[in-house]
Amino acid sequence: MQELQLQRAAIKKAMAPALIAEPLKSKIQAWLDAKAGDGAALPDPTTFEVIIELNLDHPGSRSEARTAVTQAIQTILGESATAALKRDQPDATHPYVFARLTQDQIIAVIESDGMSAINLDKQTKGSTDEIAGGSADMKKAVPHRHLRAIFRVWQAQQVTP
Repeated sequence: MQELQLQRAAIKKAMAPALIAEPLKSKIQAWLDAKAGDGAALPDPTTFEVIIELNLDHPGSRSEARTAVTQAIQTILGESATAALKRDQPDATHPYVFARLTQDQIIAVIESDGMSAINLDKQTKGSTDEIAGGSADMKKAVPHRHLRAIFRVWQAQQVTP
C-alpha cells in the first residue's frame, strides 16, 4: 500500500505544473545540487537566454504583469538589467519577456514574483473580508498561481535549418 502511495506521489510531482520548463528546470536543479555539495568544485553560473511567459490570468492587465516582471529583473540585476533585457521589446501585444539570466537570477525573479503574489493575496483577502463582511463564499481566494505575473520560464532554443 505504501509503495502505491509513493508511486502516486511521484506521478503527481512529475505531472505538477512547474514555473520553470524542462530542460531548463533540470539544468538549474543540477547546478543547485552541485552548489549544495561539498563546495570544492563550485560550478560557474551559466547565463541562459530565457523566455518568460506572462500569466494571462493575472488580476491586472498583461501590461501590469510585464511591468512587474521587468521591474523585478531591474531590481535584482541593477545596472546590468538593461543588457539582460536587450532582446525584450516593451510591447504589451505579446505575452513574453525575453532576458539573459543566470540560474540564481532566474530563481530570484521567480521568488520575487511569488512574494508579490502572496502580498496581493493578503490584500485581496483583507479587502474581501471588509466588503463581504467575512462571508464564506467571498473568502475564497484566487490561487497564488493566478496572482503571479509569471506563468512559465522557458529556455530559448536556437532554431537552425
